[in-house]
Amino acid sequence: MKRKYQLISTSWRGRLCTLLLIFAIYPFYSLSQENQEIVQQKNDSIYLINKIEININSGSIKIPAMLNMADGLIEVVLCNSIGKMHESLLVTGSSPVELQTSLLLLGYTPKNQPHFSVEKDIKNIPDSFRIYVEYELDGKKISEPAVHFIYDKQRNERLINCYWQFNGIMETENKQIIAGDEVSMAVTYFDQFAILTMNLPSKFNDEIYFADAKKLEIAQNLFLVIRRQ
Repeated sequence: MKRKYQLISTSWRGRLCTLLLIFAIYPFYSLSQENQEIVQQKNDSIYLINKIEININSGSIKIPAMLNMADGLIEVVLCNSIGKMHESLLVTGSSPVELQTSLLLLGYTPKNQPHFSVEKDIKNIPDSFRIYVEYELDGKKISEPAVHFIYDKQRNERLINCYWQFNGIMETENKQIIAGDEVSMAVTYFDQFAILTMNLPSKFNDEIYFADAKKLEIAQNLFLVIRRQ
């Protein structure tokens, strides 16, 4: 039976209350007139947070992106344009808070634990996802696992198809929220403040993953897609 994912609340009032709560936690993200209608309904199954698409039928999130590095050493899969572009495969105009909000509105569970606590003390099991790159090439729509564009130098082959864990935006020991646009959205090298972290032991090695994305240089309409498996 096909599962239909539900937003935290199915009413507009509930969704907006959720957003108000999120923005109250992250006050740097201003509730200007532009942001007042940040959640919009496209059709029965698609909602938008600015340019991020939330599909409540598949539980997936689609983020518009551009190729940032076709080759070279990387530590990041996706970042904002003022984030770690010097080591990121893809770049997006969407913000980390918008991604966090999209995941929470689908009811997904983050690590929800201070980043400085030891792993054995984690109380909940965070949700994990596969990450895909969708694009158009020669008039054809193509979807591939993001790992197809990441070369693992240690294994001399592309990165294995792994999961990314929902770390979520959290606070430091001093109760400071780290959630500006510089926060990485998905990473290969472990970053305690990233929203999605790769769930492989090799995530602690910052010298083995390289962009291998030459064919994306001529791709159009590129998106990073996050799907729960």
